[in-house]
Amino acid sequence: MHLYRTTDGFIIKNKDEYRLVDESAEWDDFINRDDLRKFIEKEWNKAKNPCLLG
Repeated sequence: MHLYRTTDGFIIKNKDEYRLVDESAEWDDFINRDDLRKFIEKEWNKAKNPCLLG
């Protein structure tokens, strides 16, 4: 998994799929977690919207 910060929010890439997640969160609060991997997986599952890049 990869996590990106964009002007539209945070994008998680998992394999060849992208999802936009929780654009209201602060970047530092989002990434500075002891359980970051588990948290990102949880956010991935909550984000039902595929993100179309282009």
